[in-house]
Amino acid sequence: MYYNQRRFAAMTTVAVFVLLANPVWADTPLPAVTRAWTDSTGRHHMNGSLIGGDRELVQLRRIEGDLISVPVARLCDVDRQYVLMMLQQRTPADEPGANKNPNSVTAKTEAVASSIFSDVGRWWPKLTMPYMQNAFKAATATPLLSEASETLPPNMIYVRLSGPFLQRMAWHDVFHNSVIDDQILNAHVIGAAHTTGHTEFKLLSRTQAGLAELRLFGTTHTSTIGYSGPVRIHSTGQTEFQSTKCIWIDAQGIHTSPACTTAQAHTTVNNIETTLPRLRGRISLRIAGQRVAESHGQSEQIAAQHTAQRVNTRFDATTNDQVNQLWKKTSDHLAALSADNPLRPRSIQASSSEQALQLVVYGGQSDSQPASTAPPTSPSPADIEVCVHVSAVRRAIADTELNSLLGPAMFRLAAMPRTIPIDAPNVRWTADGKWLSINWQISDAAIAKSRSKAAKAN
Repeated sequence: MYYNQRRFAAMTTVAVFVLLANPVWADTPLPAVTRAWTDSTGRHHMNGSLIGGDRELVQLRRIEGDLISVPVARLCDVDRQYVLMMLQQRTPADEPGANKNPNSVTAKTEAVASSIFSDVGRWWPKLTMPYMQNAFKAATATPLLSEASETLPPNMIYVRLSGPFLQRMAWHDVFHNSVIDDQILNAHVIGAAHTTGHTEFKLLSRTQAGLAELRLFGTTHTSTIGYSGPVRIHSTGQTEFQSTKCIWIDAQGIHTSPACTTAQAHTTVNNIETTLPRLRGRISLRIAGQRVAESHGQSEQIAAQHTAQRVNTRFDATTNDQVNQLWKKTSDHLAALSADNPLRPRSIQASSSEQALQLVVYGGQSDSQPASTAPPTSPSPADIEVCVHVSAVRRAIADTELNSLLGPAMFRLAAMPRTIPIDAPNVRWTADGKWLSINWQISDAAIAKSRSKAAKAN
């Protein structure tokens, strides 16, 4: 968990931001004519067709099939004239918003979405996000006009992460080389150690907090020389260990318990040398051999204890650093909106079972409003499910402050597919029309690719 927790912070606010991502003109394709395109510097060229756009941003499809968004100002003069000519060929019926009531929720939503996407496209040319189209269509559905959309309950967002998904995400292979400089009994021991292992994650049942157990299983192989007076003891060893930490989330934040490690060492003495000559050397070797045999069990116990201490220190330092970064990012998200904005998350309530971790984001201006009935779980098991109350969706569309913050949020959201490649989400309204449910399935191949990229980055 601690290697991949950074994605938790985005999940509590992604649900609100995800609703306005689709550009309106994506539904108004232009005639697909493949031609050569050149940028304003004349140095970069590509072959592709114009799919859609406006006077500021156009969408092109490369001959390889991928879509890109390019600001018109970055095109050469000839290409800019071509774009303007093609856009002028649209009939009034093709224009976004044609034959629509400008005061309708759908029209207002489309206008905001088009403006936001145009701004974001300038920062992130590849931000096409075709998988957001379903979310946009669901956001303009009739539940937004229902009675339930008028009152914002305190429990406005639910985030559910499945136990199997967290287990797959938390699995991490460990490879670590280190130098040994230790004192065991009366010998100064130096050498090298190579540790291999993996982490495992398990959710535990709690109603007042989200509780999980993180375990580290590993083996350390050592090659050492022990110096005791004139005697040198060459040894190899193998120490198996298991370390456990608890991680929990409550209203006060994310917490960890100190690591608790058990270890068992097995060592083999390969050779004993002495710097003393002749008779004194033979006597020292005989005495050293006897003492090594007598203290072998005690030496293994001390070596196991020292290994456990080193694992505790490293496990705690790594996990605590990740948790602190996660909570800072979460706090930054909670403080993104002004204090009097009802959409500002005021607190997070967590609970867990062996099957899933649930985070409830509370907003609103007071606790006097009655809580809404929790959304039902998705009929099909999902790795990640985000449910947003219909009132929060409606207010997000009309909230000018949230819209001003939407650009940077979408920038962060756009980076997610590069970190964890995900398929298109399943977007639906619950049967009672109170919750917009967005859920994702993340494949093992996508997680493996993410882990490989992270390993290369480190």
